[in-house]
Amino acid sequence: MVVRRQSTRLMWLLVCVYIHCLAIAVSAQQLELHGTLEGHLGSVVSVAFSKDNDAVISGGMDNSVISWAGMHVRPLERCTHPIRCMAFSPDCRTAISGTTNGNIFLFKVATGERIATLSEQGPQVYCVAFSADGKIAASGGQDTTITLWDVGSARKVMTLKGHTCSVNCLAFSPTGPVLASGSGEEIKLWNTKTAQAISTLNSGKDDTTILSDIMKGDVKSQSQRSRELRISRGV
Repeated sequence: MVVRRQSTRLMWLLVCVYIHCLAIAVSAQQLELHGTLEGHLGSVVSVAFSKDNDAVISGGMDNSVISWAGMHVRPLERCTHPIRCMAFSPDCRTAISGTTNGNIFLFKVATGERIATLSEQGPQVYCVAFSADGKIAASGGQDTTITLWDVGSARKVMTLKGHTCSVNCLAFSPTGPVLASGSGEEIKLWNTKTAQAISTLNSGKDDTTILSDIMKGDVKSQSQRSRELRISRGV
């Protein structure tokens, strides 16, 4: 797994080395080793950069989440099961992690303190993400559903259903209330205010126009678009 960092001087790659329990930073411009971040006692399975480029978090099979500022190690409060995924909040103050037994935790990055438990037990969590304003977190995994959480109250907001395979990745739009989810061979786009699926993207369709409209803030569902098209054609 490779994550790219754009700094004021160099672009860095963070390489998560699964077998050797290391996180390695290299220069993308010169492809030279910048440093090896050592601290995990088991395989590292997930890494993420903070939006301000000042920190990295990593999680692994040793049940630990570690925050790295430069080469400084700051372990966050230890979990009871292996970490599958994690993400920084947009303000870089909070981190979220998902585990193999369904635990979803929020951490205060500055102190490493666990500040909230969103889910205590359930299907494996494969992916987590924060909305652009940091107020909503999303989680997905083994049970094929996506859960939206209110970060402030640590309460479930809604569950998005529609996938038939496990949900493996999530990403919020930076410009509107849209969440993208990857499952099997498809990507679904969701309106996170209405819980409606806006569109399903797959290799057999040309969804360029739909995706462009969504990124501009048009979050109409497929059924709405089809209805408007029929009306415009007089059908």
